[in-house]
Amino acid sequence: MTSCNISLSVLQYLFRYVSEWDPRKHAQTKGGYLVGSIDTPPIPRGHQSMRMTIETFPVERSPDIIQNVHPLILHLVKMGRGKREQNHEPVPNKHHWRLVFTIQRDGRVHIKNEMSLLDVNKDGSQRLVPEEDFVTCLEGGRRIVLGNKKDHLKVVILTPKQDAREPNATEGVATVGSVLTDRTQTNAQALRDMIQEFRKDQYMKQVRLKVRFLVDVGGGEWKEFDSCVTKDPIIDLGSKKIGALEINDAHPLKSCTNGGRKIMMVSEYDLAENTVPVFQVWDKYENRRFDQEELLNQVSTNTNENDRQISWKKMVITFLTPAQSRLHLLEDDLIIKLTLQRGGDGHVANNALDFEYVDHSDRHCKFCDDNIDCDGKASIPLPAKRARPGIRKKRMVQRPYTRTAPVARRSRPKRTRRENSDEFRSESTEYTSQSSHSSHTDSINQSSHTDSINRLLSSDESSAFHEVPRMDEFNDPGVYGIWLGLDIGEQDGLPNPMLSGQDPCLESIPLDELVHFSAGGINLNQLS
Repeated sequence: MTSCNISLSVLQYLFRYVSEWDPRKHAQTKGGYLVGSIDTPPIPRGHQSMRMTIETFPVERSPDIIQNVHPLILHLVKMGRGKREQNHEPVPNKHHWRLVFTIQRDGRVHIKNEMSLLDVNKDGSQRLVPEEDFVTCLEGGRRIVLGNKKDHLKVVILTPKQDAREPNATEGVATVGSVLTDRTQTNAQALRDMIQEFRKDQYMKQVRLKVRFLVDVGGGEWKEFDSCVTKDPIIDLGSKKIGALEINDAHPLKSCTNGGRKIMMVSEYDLAENTVPVFQVWDKYENRRFDQEELLNQVSTNTNENDRQISWKKMVITFLTPAQSRLHLLEDDLIIKLTLQRGGDGHVANNALDFEYVDHSDRHCKFCDDNIDCDGKASIPLPAKRARPGIRKKRMVQRPYTRTAPVARRSRPKRTRRENSDEFRSESTEYTSQSSHSSHTDSINQSSHTDSINRLLSSDESSAFHEVPRMDEFNDPGVYGIWLGLDIGEQDGLPNPMLSGQDPCLESIPLDELVHFSAGGINLNQLS
């Protein structure tokens, strides 16, 4: 008969990932420590100490191939005076499916830290993690307390990475495959079969703990003399298939007995597709009346294209209320409540909302005759098609470009020292006199620009959207710039390369919007 025992007072935790508890990162604590106790057997006679191991263990009724193994790992958190002692924690690795402790006869408990190649600092130096470290003392001579207090053993459950996400994992990195390989040393085919089983939440997202007690028999060998396993599994709250289930809101919460009203329920967490709304019956003393629930029709799970009654979308369930023809048979002072129930494990949400059914009237029903929700009969739309290779699921409607295109402005160059000199000012005066002679030529060019624009604006299709032409179709680059809404550089006759018509916004521009631009000294507002 075993004299050891492990009991947990809390069986629901949020399983964190290895990266969230990495001791190499900035000091942080996520909580989620196991809460319970371990009753140890007495140390056998002739021995001054014994070894205790805590390891992850599969749930009952698991397939034979994973009967004694589990890929989840354990991590012991070291806390000092209100601060985490990260330098005393090894990086979680593939060997940490098991924690090894040494229990001395005086009641002191030490952990044997198992390091890996991951225990290096950013500069490449080795992390100075002690091989053995004191963690706690036995209470009452034989009990180890698990919890978050000062003298408690602070153990968290961590989820390793999937092998597909880490195909080239370095030595020691905890993945599902590497942990199972370290535990079993099995062949490749058996390993693939085990990994396939642990892709199911019913095996991966719940786990038990097994505690072994061993003594040293010499020659570096240890012999097990006692062991125990937790009775109930520890469940990951983050799993939508076996984890937490709670209603955030539902609306509306009233329907006529003819049914057909659309109800939307919002969950606090992601929902599995086998989660369905359920009507319950309660009395005024908060007792559930299972005998009266037989008189209620439950929500249909029909998802046929022509008569769809329910749909699931992450955290939202939309359904049509069922007709209730036997509602009048319910006893008085009973309350109908609406809640959620998961089909896989039968788990019911933690809360329920009051729901009211109103008798349908053939003369006038505000739900059926007044169309209080929508014009016509309510229906459940078909879900969006899944993305497939070569077919996009997410799309944005492409609207014609109607905004004014930006004008490319040339920045004014900074003056140099020579430009500020008297010699340069005299040269500038001479250039000004010469440039006055060319003003007449500029006015002629401006007139040609004006004629070109008038021909464009007077065309029958001036209000339509025109495709941007090539620059070589215009005799004058300034006119081409007006078409694009750009300012053409006189020194090279080319548009600004950032706005040279390559921008998809400039693929089609209405001509009547180009009146806001000018090029070659022409203001189109003056041409109208």
